Amino acid sequence: MPLYVGDTYTFSIMDVYTCRYQISRDNGSTWTTIAEDVAAVVANEGEDNETVTNSYEWTITGPVATQCLIKFVDQDDDAEYIGAEVFEIMLTVTFGGKKKKTKLHRLIYA
Repeated sequence: MPLYVGDTYTFSIMDVYTCRYQISRDNGSTWTTIAEDVAAVVANEGEDNETVTNSYEWTITGPVATQCLIKFVDQDDDAEYIGAEVFEIMLTVTFGGKKKKTKLHRLIYA
C-alpha cells in the first residue's frame, strides 16, 4: 500500500487508551515518533459493550522509503504493536499545474 507525501492517512488501534505512534522507514531497524499522548475515544464507557478506539490522522512527510512500518506503543504499559504490512512512502509532484503521484525517489531540476 503506497502512501504519498502531503496526503493524510489515519492510523487506528483498538483497546489502547493513550498511544504513541512511530514510523520506521527501514523495516523496523529504527523508529521515529510521529505522535504521542494521543488519547482514545471511549464509547459506551463502563458498559458491557464499551469500545476504545485510538486514532491519529497523519500528514505524510518525507523522506520517501520502500520499507515502512507503523508501530503503536501503549503508553499505559509500554506494550508495542507493529503493523503487519510493509508500505511505501512516495512523492507527489506537480507537472504543468497537475499533481501526479510518482515512484520517483528524488527529483533532478535542470
